Parts: sequence; structure tokens; C-alpha cells
Amino acid sequence: MADKAEEPKEEKPITEENTKEEQKAEAPKETVGPVKKESPHHKKHQKPKEEKKENVKNTSKDKKMPKTGMILGTVLIIIVVAAAIALIFMPAPVTVPEGTASDGIKEGDAVTIKYKGTLQDGTVFDEGEIPFVVGTGQVIEGFEEGVKGMTEGSSKTITIPPEKAYGEIDPTMVIPIPLTQEFDKIVNISKEEFTYTFNEEAETGKEYKLPDMKWSVKVLNIEENTVFIEQLVTQGTVLEYPYGSGVADVMGDKISISLTPTIGAQVQTLYGYATITEANDTYMWLDFNHELAGKTLTFEITVTNVTKFEPAEEDENILGAGDAITGSICGDADIVKTTKPKMEVFVMALCPFGLQMQKGVIPVAELFGDKADIEIKFVNYAMHGKEEIDYNTYQYCIQKDQPEKFWQYLRCFVGNGNHDGCAVQIGLDTAALSACVAVADEEFEITKYYEDKSSWASGYYPLYKINEAECNEYGVQGSPTIVINGKVVQVYPRDPETVKTYLCCAFENPPAECSQTLSSENPSSGLGWSTTDSGTAASCG
Repeated sequence: MADKAEEPKEEKPITEENTKEEQKAEAPKETVGPVKKESPHHKKHQKPKEEKKENVKNTSKDKKMPKTGMILGTVLIIIVVAAAIALIFMPAPVTVPEGTASDGIKEGDAVTIKYKGTLQDGTVFDEGEIPFVVGTGQVIEGFEEGVKGMTEGSSKTITIPPEKAYGEIDPTMVIPIPLTQEFDKIVNISKEEFTYTFNEEAETGKEYKLPDMKWSVKVLNIEENTVFIEQLVTQGTVLEYPYGSGVADVMGDKISISLTPTIGAQVQTLYGYATITEANDTYMWLDFNHELAGKTLTFEITVTNVTKFEPAEEDENILGAGDAITGSICGDADIVKTTKPKMEVFVMALCPFGLQMQKGVIPVAELFGDKADIEIKFVNYAMHGKEEIDYNTYQYCIQKDQPEKFWQYLRCFVGNGNHDGCAVQIGLDTAALSACVAVADEEFEITKYYEDKSSWASGYYPLYKINEAECNEYGVQGSPTIVINGKVVQVYPRDPETVKTYLCCAFENPPAECSQTLSSENPSSGLGWSTTDSGTAASCG
């Protein structure tokens, strides 16, 4: 940062499309221990201590209306910088020796680990208990690998180098951001967005103001599904934020906010939290490095609970590696043929084996395009916590409202589990996504079923009813389940070539794409694009 006194030659202006509603100063803080930094939603069921750094959540409440940041007078900065996007992802894997106990923890097992984390100087930076499913990438890589092979009640100390924790300190993740934000005085949003923001329908001529809004807004006009709003900002208004103060300047049909930042303050963005490290008259610098970046971490861990992964019965969910593709696949599968086949892939977003199937389906969907109707759907209960419910809903909404970007987004997500980074990388309309999540939550009572534990399946698994009707129709019980033209089909191996072959059985007149050869390497379970030699078709549920 020696050159910071020189202003960057080129920077994207802060626009309201890049802003996010500011967080309240008293919000709970983020756990800095073994929880994987790229996927903050994993912490929602992990009981983080409130005195740690603020958790970056991506629920309908936290990220409901990015577009209405203009209305709420928010000056939080969203940085659209390719380098920052690329660096959000996890470091390359480094081998950590596994335990040798024959009954030890393996991928797919649900565990609860009591831990105490210390730095090399003995400072305790975090402690507590974490439940997670091994193999889903919910915690930092070195921590997850360190518990493999352990047994319930056992304890040990593990030391994790930076490359297996939060990475080395990266100077390219310290980014300059302009201090002045300009946006339109008159903006428009959909009726749906307006209703969810103000909890009432828009009325022409009426003024509205929520408790956390910096100024009032007035509805000027309503045309079909669009509400036109004037932001009633007074020249010279001083705006106070947790990370500094701003002054409003009204210039005709434009409003600008000039920010005086507080050095050392935290700023929340779609990429997570950043710290304001320096500023001059024009720019401030945001440091996106995790506070534990570059540090070697030591954990004292004890396994307090293990629920072993048990595959379903062999006649329902397990096939030998070659069983599903011997003889005539099409004859054995007995799939009804249509001009445009429909493949429904039922998964749980964090089920390791559902992720495995999605990795086999994605290249097929990309190959066939609109020649086949391939949809990701969701099992009617969740096994992997609140974050899985959130990811289910994100995928549902992206597929429904932004289908042209869905497969590209899913390819990114199954590789690293980083929803926020993938959303930015793919260029999703986050306002539309947030609105859809809110609508889905109300329509399918997602939060209601999650909070009502008396309704949970078997007393352990919250219900998730977006695709309830289809699950009941086909008898879907686990992730993954494949339905082609209305028939449940056992697809294994889960490589793209095998998935393609089954889909081609359903065409009345197979297109040229059926003659193309895709990869026949079976994807690994869980996140990441590696492959496996596993010979069983396991599932969650």
C-alpha cells in the first residue's frame, strides 16, 4: 500500500445497484474459528459466540432489497472487482493425514466438535462447539480433515497452516473505493418490492419512511407493476453510519453522498466484511483479508457426537458401479419417450451426494440447452441446517427468475459453495433474487416450518415444501432422486456421460447432442470438481 497516496487511474463509481442495507451497530459478531469464511451461512446452526465479528448472512431479511438501498439512503460499498471475486474462493487443497481408526469419522458423517482455537503466541481467538457434516465444506479445510478418523469421545490437537485455514495475506484484496456516491433522486421499483419493503401497497402522493431510513420517500406515480418514487433529501443533510458520516448534496435530479470514513471500521458488502484501513480526500481502502489470514491456527478438539452416515437399503439407493449401465440402458429403464424430455433432479443443496449428481447433470444441461427440460428440484425436508434451506431457496429463485444464468451459477456454487461470490461473478440481479426469496418464504412457509420444530420430520429435519407436490407424486425420499418423463430412474455412475445416456433414452428422435461424448469420470461427493472411484450410489435420506 506504499502507493496509496496516488489515486487509482480507474475505478467503478459506487452506484445504488451496488449498495446494501446497512447493518445495525448492535448486530451479533462473526465467529472467527474453524467456520469456513467463504460460506458464512454455514454458521447459522453452529451457535457462534455473539462477541465475535458480525456474521454475513444472506437471507431474505438481511438481503431483501439491494435495489432499495437508494430509498434507504445506505452508503455501504459493493465492489465489482474481478480480482476480489476470484480471491473469495478457497485455496487449493493440501493433504492433511487422516486418522486410522476403522470406525473413525468419514465423509457424510454428522459430527459435533468441541474446540478451542489459539494463535502461535497462545492467544485464544475462539472456542465453542460446532455441528457439521463432514465432506460438505462447512468448516475450514484443515479443521474438517483434522477430525477424519477420530471417534466419539476422542480428543487431539491439530495445527493448521494458513493455506488450509484462511489463506495468506493478499495485498490485492485491499481495494480503493471512491468516497462519493451519486444516484438518482427519482427511482422506480416493482410493486412487489415496494410492498415487501414498506409492508403496504403503494399509494400515489403518499410519503413513507421506515425507522432505519435516512430520509422519507414519496410515491409520484404508479404505472402497471412499477412504482416511481422521489427521495425527499434535504441539501446538506448529515447522515451517520457505523463506518463514518456522510453529507447529502442535491443537484437537480441527482443526489450525492460524500462519506468521511472511520479508519478501522467494518463495512459489510456482498463479499463479506472489509476493514477501512486508509483514506484520502477521494478514496478509502477496504481490506477484504480475513483477520486470521496469514496465521497458523492450533485447535484443541474433542468429538462430542457422531452420527454415522448409513446408505439406504441396497434395493432402493445403492447400485454397483457397473450395474446401472450394463445391457440396454434404455430398455432396462423403460422411460417414456417424448419430443422434449423432462428430467427432474431432486436434491438437498448441501447433501454431498446431491452435489455429486448436480455435477453430473450440469454439463448435460449445458449441452442440450432448450432441447430438454432439465430442472433442479428439492427434497421436501432438509438434513444440513438452515444454510441448506437458504441455498435451496436461492437456487429455486435463480432457476425460476434468471434461468439464463442458472447453470453457470450452479457450476460455480457446486465447485466452492460460495453463494455470494458466485452471485457477483455471474452477475445475478440480487434485487430480483431477494424479492423472490421473500415471496417464496411466505408462499411456502419456509421460515415457519424451520422455526416449528414440532413439525420436523422424525423430529430432526425441518420441512421444505417448495416441491412438496412432486415429492409426494414420485415418492421422493432422498437426495439425489432422478425423474425422467415422470419415471423415477436409478442413475449411476453420476458422471455426465451416464446422465446424458439416460436423458437420450427419453427422446423420440435423439438429437445430434446424443452422439457427443461427455466425461465418464464419476464426480466426487460434496463440493469441488474432483472425481472418485466409489462404486456405490449413496444418497442423503
